Amino acid sequence: MKAYFFITIFFLVSQVTVNAQFKELSSSYSPGLKDSTVKSKKSAHRLSPGKVCLMSAILPGSGQIYNGQWYKAGVLYAGMATIIYFINWNQQYYADFKQAYIYRTDNNPLTIDKYDTASHSGQPFISDPNTLVSYREYYHHNRDLLYILAAVVYATNIIDAYVYAHLKDFDISDKLTLELNLSRFSYTTMGFSYTPSVKLKF
Repeated sequence: MKAYFFITIFFLVSQVTVNAQFKELSSSYSPGLKDSTVKSKKSAHRLSPGKVCLMSAILPGSGQIYNGQWYKAGVLYAGMATIIYFINWNQQYYADFKQAYIYRTDNNPLTIDKYDTASHSGQPFISDPNTLVSYREYYHHNRDLLYILAAVVYATNIIDAYVYAHLKDFDISDKLTLELNLSRFSYTTMGFSYTPSVKLKF
């Protein structure tokens, strides 16, 4: 259940960061500036998507830092640290129950697992070896699920940095308009006929 909980948290955080990214892109446009000033500013701060993608692949979070999005790098590192912690946590329990099952079924009275009353380890007593198998598989499944989540976070880190580098210079000004007009194209015995046309103005 812990693994599913952190998957939910991850997607919620992703949604928040995507919304914040588009707000940041929208706020970066100043309609009062002249076109030449805007173009020169964009050229000076133009990002290289390929470079950003490579940086994020080598060191997760570095692409976001290069883009100037420090808060995303912080969220990424916090998320990865949490995932790594629970991977180790599940791995420890998986190894414990795996070893306990081996000791319980080896028919050797000298090997006593920590879930046996004779071990005096303070752990809860589990009498049925099949229960040990169930716990072993449970933590094994959670660990593997967290590995997949870590891979998804890693890929998202690369995609996010790459997409932002592309959208940084995307024109979202008020000059970008879409108009629908009627254009005359032929003359018939019934009069002129018209067809709709679409014009994109910058």
